[in-house]
Amino acid sequence: MNKSRIRALVATAYSDGFFDSRELHVINTKAKDLGLSGEEILEIIRNPENESILLPVTVEEKIQFMYDLMRVILADGKIEDNEKEIFYKYLKELDFNFSWFDDLFNTMVESVKNNDSVDTYRLNHFDDEI
Repeated sequence: MNKSRIRALVATAYSDGFFDSRELHVINTKAKDLGLSGEEILEIIRNPENESILLPVTVEEKIQFMYDLMRVILADGKIEDNEKEIFYKYLKELDFNFSWFDDLFNTMVESVKNNDSVDTYRLNHFDDEI
């Protein structure tokens, strides 16, 4: 599951046609937090679509995944249309309520820009859901 998560983040970073060093930093930090070795990280970066992506199951895992995704999206300081489309695609695949999509996107943007932790975000926006 950890490799799959990083694979999705790498694919998102590549989606705008340019893998920014700030995106790499966010991905590398997350991968190390998940216990991946430098060799495993490098292999994923070289072949991001080598395996299928396993999606999170619990609400907490889904929020963590989307928050990590937003960190990658915002790492270079701008949001490309294709990055937003990928974000919405994952919201749909993770079975978030469609009516929440814009709110989730906007609140995560603000929270990541404010350097809030995912736990703070979860408490502020999903306390009743968990």
